[in-house]
Amino acid sequence: MYTMSIISNFIVVFFYWFIMRSEQQEIHGKHEDYGWGRSLHLEMVHSIPGAACLVNTICTNCILKKDNWKLITGTVIAYGMFLWIYYLATGVTHFSFLDFSNGDGFKNLFWINLGAVAVYIIFCVLDERIKPINDQGCTISSYGTTDRRNKV
Repeated sequence: MYTMSIISNFIVVFFYWFIMRSEQQEIHGKHEDYGWGRSLHLEMVHSIPGAACLVNTICTNCILKKDNWKLITGTVIAYGMFLWIYYLATGVTHFSFLDFSNGDGFKNLFWINLGAVAVYIIFCVLDERIKPINDQGCTISSYGTTDRRNKV
């Protein structure tokens, strides 16, 4: 669960703030009565969970496992298939950067997956360096030592 919360929050916060924010604010901010509320809601729902996840990462003794990069690829494939089937069934593109009508959606999903996996591996390395792994008197063990079976 720790790994999934890190992965999911990273992807959602990154995509909202760096790819979708201006488009979403333009769509929802134009409403006469509720524009400011919807805009504020978008800002909060894409910031507070990410900040809470960051604080949790710093405070917890859990360490990210490098082998869990496969969860990212699995999630991208599953969600990409859902969006592609949705496009085939309705003809509507759910996200502007995932346009399946010209094949760019598949290309962008590939790059999203590659980038997210690379950043996750970097997070794993930083997580292992920041937290006191294998220090004397420490109860935290790295996955490299706990995954090995003791052969007698």
